[in-house]
Amino acid sequence: MACETPPGAVERSRMSGKITCVIPVYNGQAFLLQTLQSVAVQTFKPDRIIVLDDWSTDETPRIVQGFDGAIVEYIRNPERLGLFGNCNRALEFAV
Repeated sequence: MACETPPGAVERSRMSGKITCVIPVYNGQAFLLQTLQSVAVQTFKPDRIIVLDDWSTDETPRIVQGFDGAIVEYIRNPERLGLFGNCNRALEFAV
């Protein structure tokens, strides 16, 4: 059975609020560019893209700064929070 979108659902979704995409990352240079490219070409473009860096020691900052497919905010945590701390902090931006 095929799944169909109800008439007007797309329009209502676009009007219902803002979309924020927060990408928590630590030493994610291997996949970060591909992730950013994927987010930038979604059907519903996010109003805000944030990369939340947990003190990466690789090329993460350079990749974000060099990305030109969308406007991306780069935020580096004031200290290393670890996986769960960084993900929990990411949730703060979802409100």
